[in-house]
Amino acid sequence: MTRKLIAVLAAAVLPAVLLAPPARAAETPITVDGHSDLASSGLWLRVNACGNPVSSPLQGATQLVSTTQSSGTTSLGWDFTRAGNQAGPLAHYADTSGLSTVSVRFFSDGFVDGHLIAFFDVYDDATGNTGWYVGTSNKFTFDSDNGDQLTAGSAELDWFLVDGEWNRILPEYDRENYTIAEMGAEWGDHGGVWTGFVLGCNSNAFYLDDLTVGGGATTYRYDLETPQIQSMAHVEYSPDGKVVRNGNVTIKFGQRLRVLGHAHGHHDDVYFQANGALWAQPFGKSWRQVSTGFFDPDYYASFAQRPSHRTVYYFTTGADAIHSAANSEYMVVNVRARASIKILDRTLVEGQRITALGVMRPGNRGQKLKLQRRVNGTWKTFASGRTGRDGKYRFSGVASSPGTWKVRVLVESGNGNLGTKTATRDVFVEKYVPPPPKPDDNVVVYVPPPVPDNPAPPAPDPNRRSIVAARELTVHVGQAPPAR
Repeated sequence: MTRKLIAVLAAAVLPAVLLAPPARAAETPITVDGHSDLASSGLWLRVNACGNPVSSPLQGATQLVSTTQSSGTTSLGWDFTRAGNQAGPLAHYADTSGLSTVSVRFFSDGFVDGHLIAFFDVYDDATGNTGWYVGTSNKFTFDSDNGDQLTAGSAELDWFLVDGEWNRILPEYDRENYTIAEMGAEWGDHGGVWTGFVLGCNSNAFYLDDLTVGGGATTYRYDLETPQIQSMAHVEYSPDGKVVRNGNVTIKFGQRLRVLGHAHGHHDDVYFQANGALWAQPFGKSWRQVSTGFFDPDYYASFAQRPSHRTVYYFTTGADAIHSAANSEYMVVNVRARASIKILDRTLVEGQRITALGVMRPGNRGQKLKLQRRVNGTWKTFASGRTGRDGKYRFSGVASSPGTWKVRVLVESGNGNLGTKTATRDVFVEKYVPPPPKPDDNVVVYVPPPVPDNPAPPAPDPNRRSIVAARELTVHVGQAPPAR
């Protein structure tokens, strides 16, 4: 957000004719090193309700610092989240009757209203009393088109007396339309005067620089700077773009997350706007700059990341006029592998092999695997293997007993990935039944032919007689016939 330099002239509280200021000696510069150095630099920060310099504010002011809205290196600012308050530093000037210059450089994004106020110490310490004449101008509004400097040394203020408890007293001593110099001429210098601009009634943020008070031979210019703030950078993450978490994180392969970076002052915890860089070191590789991004008090620098292996991140910011360079602590993103499984044959006989195949992502080669079976609530390993090219695997183990086997593949951690396990698959293993014994080829078994039912008598053999006759002839010729 670029704030514009607003040129401002408090015309509503100045005389109609401005006289040329008298010649003066050189200014005495005083450098104010930040909000915490206001008091030690001789300034008095006033925060009060709009239009009443002695009242309490409705809320405290947020302190701001700017490098772009300044006349030098930086400027100091204030902001209220609700209207009705005003804040600003007051400078002390001892020669009240000689005061002719009260000015400040003013920066804002838009219209800002407020007052010129003064606290005139009218009681001598010797009296034992404490009290102030308090002066305030009419409220004025500064327009971004009118210039860059508030000048109101000759402004007329309305004055009233308060005691040491800020109670208003002696209204008969009220004064209207008196300049600071006129009050000094009437009452004397006493303890001097505190004066300056208090702004912010409409709750718009503003910045001030070069607060100047003086006249005659003495003029003081307060350069509202800030020392370089020790910064702290942080790296965090969001898993869904909504919730922000810090610390190390574990994701699954393929999951995206947003790595976030921002920074704030070490002591004040005020987040600022700047550019930062995200650095990463994937497993087994060197550090590299991922990208750069802008962050501010409301938004992180955001980097979409989808690491495939364990990756270490950190966020860094460079130095500028206000903030030192800073590196965050490391954040480790662990990546859990994914794995698929397929059983080649889910119905087997006892003694056959269960073959599992699938792919392990992100595709590491040589990743250790275990083929496991669930037995009585415990996973038992019955085969081991490793992934091959592109994370593919195929290995097997013996189905040693019948029943329903619940099996899975366990991927061990390694190679930059956390281990994982596949889904469970059922394999049905039937009991092995041996075949009947094979007969012996050397044993001859006589198998009678089948006998038909009611067999017919055999037909007579026409050659039977001739065979007998032949036999008889043979007998007669060769030997004596057998005895009958």
